[in-house]
Amino acid sequence: MNSREIVKEIISGGKPEYIPSGFWHHFGPDKAHGASAIKAHLDYLKETRVDILKIMNEDLYQLDTPIQKASDWAKIKPMKLSSKFFRDEIDIVRGVLDGIDRARIRTAIKALGNK
Repeated sequence: MNSREIVKEIISGGKPEYIPSGFWHHFGPDKAHGASAIKAHLDYLKETRVDILKIMNEDLYQLDTPIQKASDWAKIKPMKLSSKFFRDEIDIVRGVLDGIDRARIRTAIKALGNK
């Protein structure tokens, strides 16, 4: 069984050959975007051989309106999937996933930030 199959075995209630592991951290600012982010994830996977790879998100979800009171949340408009923010994140995910056989998880939104 490969790492991904081991994780699926556990999820389905089976008894795997071993307990899978997954550890992660945030990479430095020079490895937060584009090809350097993809390489950092793949190098980490190669060096640690973890069973579960978490693809990190180093960008803040940008808000046009600062949140200062509860009613401000109603003013937030969803960002389009075609936005540069999402396109860049999707490119990293695709680049990391290309050819790996590990279970993986992804941070949906790291945090909120104001422009």
